[in-house]
Amino acid sequence: MRPEGMLKVAAVIPARNEEDTILHIMSDLVDQTYPVDKIIVVNDCSTDGTGEILRTLQTHVSWLMPIDKEVPSLRGGAINRGLNNLDETDFDLAVIADADSRIDLNLVQEAVRSFSSNRRLGGVCSTAGVLPLKLSTISWWKRIEAWWLWRLQRLEYAGFNAERVATWRNVLILHGMCSVFNLGAIKSVGGYTPNHLIEDYDLTLKLKEAGWETIFNPKMKAWTNVPVTFQALVRQRLRWMRGGIDVLLDHGINRFTAEDVLNHALFVSLFLSVALNCIFGTTGGWQVNTHWYPVALVLAGAGYLSSLYRLKYVEKLDATDVIVRATVIPELAMAVAMSVCQLYSYYLALFRRDQSW
Repeated sequence: MRPEGMLKVAAVIPARNEEDTILHIMSDLVDQTYPVDKIIVVNDCSTDGTGEILRTLQTHVSWLMPIDKEVPSLRGGAINRGLNNLDETDFDLAVIADADSRIDLNLVQEAVRSFSSNRRLGGVCSTAGVLPLKLSTISWWKRIEAWWLWRLQRLEYAGFNAERVATWRNVLILHGMCSVFNLGAIKSVGGYTPNHLIEDYDLTLKLKEAGWETIFNPKMKAWTNVPVTFQALVRQRLRWMRGGIDVLLDHGINRFTAEDVLNHALFVSLFLSVALNCIFGTTGGWQVNTHWYPVALVLAGAGYLSSLYRLKYVEKLDATDVIVRATVIPELAMAVAMSVCQLYSYYLALFRRDQSW
């Protein structure tokens, strides 16, 4: 039971075609060690059995409020529909999580501790872990593809958590997997901006620009399923990358976006320098200016040692994780593929080519 006078918590879960996962996140919310007094699930035009599952569950969980949306929207629009049914005079905090996420049963309690000690806290995000891989009856080739992509993303997500630890008092993004917000803060900035591809980044910037703090709490743990086909992964990353550029174009350069803008500038500069060197830096054949070698070797060595250190953030680290990281090649191939996606995302964003996600 919640002690008298403590913060009151609600949850908003956007869902579309989540019949295989919705019961898992619902179970996690119902079984929290700190009570969630209202759970709103926005059924965003599902064509599977999500709505029926929610209606059946409502007979057992009286504080569950399913909302059926008749017009589909991106994730931010669905969440806004849920937030419209919450009043900041009745609730203090809002847990916002993906319908295919799993959350630790102490997550809400840890979030409440963060908010109880900081009146200017606008939002706090959890760790972002990867759920175990479940291989269905698919071809052996697809199983190999799924295993490799799952393994590489498991390492990648651990790196994301390492970055959150380094910037825990001012995280870049209160991610959509699971973050908890001061309901008054999120209402004060107008909720999510409709039609953003990565609405969580946009909302984080809106909170920062309004004077709210955004932090990371490593004791709040959440996990998700990741794409296990290359096509699905590319589609996800193009959405992330294109959406990130759109957010920066909307917010412009300020003290909250300057670092991210600089990272984009460095990426473009590096690409252009390599491309121009290949085109114009040759004499009598394809040659590379050798004075870059020492610098490149130093940077590569530092990056390699840093990547090995970040293995400490991998949950249930095993020998295969260490081998994949130590051999470099698999993650290097992944980085090259993601760099191509990044370049294509600039084209999509800067030329405003419409995308359907």
